[in-house]
Amino acid sequence: MAGVTSRISNISGAIDFMATSFLSEHSAEFCLVPSLCAILEKQWLVTPVYFWSTREGSRLAQECDSGEQITILAMFARRPKMSHAGDQTIQVKINFSLQERTQSLLESGIPVLAGVPLVSSILNFQISSPCVWLRLTPSAGAYEDIYIEIDKRTGNITRSKLGEPFCILTPEDIRLLTQQSRSTVLSEAIQNIKGMGRKHNYGISSRFLWFGNYKPVYFLLRKKR
Repeated sequence: MAGVTSRISNISGAIDFMATSFLSEHSAEFCLVPSLCAILEKQWLVTPVYFWSTREGSRLAQECDSGEQITILAMFARRPKMSHAGDQTIQVKINFSLQERTQSLLESGIPVLAGVPLVSSILNFQISSPCVWLRLTPSAGAYEDIYIEIDKRTGNITRSKLGEPFCILTPEDIRLLTQQSRSTVLSEAIQNIKGMGRKHNYGISSRFLWFGNYKPVYFLLRKKR
């Protein structure tokens, strides 16, 4: 991946599939969104949105289009999982259907990452909790559930399977990643996101809807003047 120098995991080992979590993805977003905004605001004017067709995708939202060029980054929140409260490692699962959604975003010129808070207790979860960012680059049609284990103290991957399509991103990597996004205008971006949502809900992904409809947070990025 040009311009990104993050570590790619090549550490193998068995992972406890019985791990569970104390957070939902929406709770994790309370930490992940401000943390990612702080990284992006070094370079961009940032508008984070949780997209609904009848709100952010509405006619009124499209009328806000001033013709200004924007780029888009998508972020999927992940839950930290563990076997016991206070564990020194957390597990992250990248679901089959999430990877399928990622591929659709990438094909539309929207780079994608996943974020997870580095916490192993609900009482240690705060807006300012440290986060780990994972680049998602699945190969079309070659999806399977991915499990990785991360050291809570260092943010390093301790166990995973070989050849999995992700790498850990630094803040600089994330800023470089945004430069790979296609430029567009707001109304076109809204139509693009709505089209991908329809494909995900009614197209090839419909047979996986019972696993849940994974929706990213979108970051609409404009150049600082």
